[in-house]
Amino acid sequence: MKLTVSKALALLSATAATASALAEVSIDFYLNNNTCSSAKATTYTLLEGACLGIEGWPWQSLAPYLSNSACSDANKSPVLYTWTTYNEQDYDNCGADLYATYDVTDEAICYAVDAEYLQRLQVKCE
Repeated sequence: MKLTVSKALALLSATAATASALAEVSIDFYLNNNTCSSAKATTYTLLEGACLGIEGWPWQSLAPYLSNSACSDANKSPVLYTWTTYNEQDYDNCGADLYATYDVTDEAICYAVDAEYLQRLQVKCE
């Protein structure tokens, strides 16, 4: 019994370490401003591989940055994907129409967003 519990604890520890090693990307969003120079409207945070719906807001700029950890594969870097439509049938991509991709670094970099309405955000490590 003791051996089984030890193995279970080791497995849980390994799982927790893997989960905490995922890249965590925060994205500051701005309304009525394409230079990120006014107060941000909100911030979303996504983990590597996650997909987030943000439909309904006319964002004019965004500033993604790596807020915690690095990609689970240390040879890869996080990339923010932005989508203008949702595709529930495609599990690798959370949108059907790619708007743009943005490289993510430790520092927030401002990008003007020309899409009237973004629908989905996704973080991938490439």
